Amino acid sequence: MKVTTLEIIRIVLKTDETITTEERARIIRFLTTPLGAPAVAPKPPARIVSFKEAADRLACKRGTIYRYCKEGILKKAALAGKLRANGVTESSLILAIEGDQTNHGDQTKLIVPA
Repeated sequence: MKVTTLEIIRIVLKTDETITTEERARIIRFLTTPLGAPAVAPKPPARIVSFKEAADRLACKRGTIYRYCKEGILKKAALAGKLRANGVTESSLILAIEGDQTNHGDQTKLIVPA
């Protein structure tokens, strides 16, 4: 589909007050997705666990959590618009608790007491 055709459709959809923003986005996404392409569901945002909560769950001090982040065992996360990290991703914390997280090639595993 030509870009100008798509722009005309967008303009027409914007002028129709019976179509919601979500419906408009779905229609445009349908028109721009190639036929036969698999439908990909949007990824839910990562849950952020505070440094204190992560330390409580791993039964260690916050300084240890910062060290794990520096070593790549845990992944820092920040809220939108923030420069500093507010905590760690819950998925990286779960991996660390299960002992599946390795440290970038040197195969050292985090062993957390139960």
